Amino acid sequence: MARKANNVSQDEAVKAKTDEDIHEAFLQITDKRNVTASIAPESRHVIRDFLLSVDGNLRVFEVLSALEEAFS
Repeated sequence: MARKANNVSQDEAVKAKTDEDIHEAFLQITDKRNVTASIAPESRHVIRDFLLSVDGNLRVFEVLSALEEAFS
């Protein structure tokens, strides 16, 4: 599959409707981006435990919903 130019604005990304459009927009927006985060060991354990408890077949929005429930 051919990739579009790497100049997608946030407005264009929001307009993505299909799974393929969303996937393509994500790849274009995140290409060549690096983020450094410092997470305490205790936080890593909590995040790891949560992720291990979530069904691996869930989609991102379902994981976010489960996360909101778990930490509210």
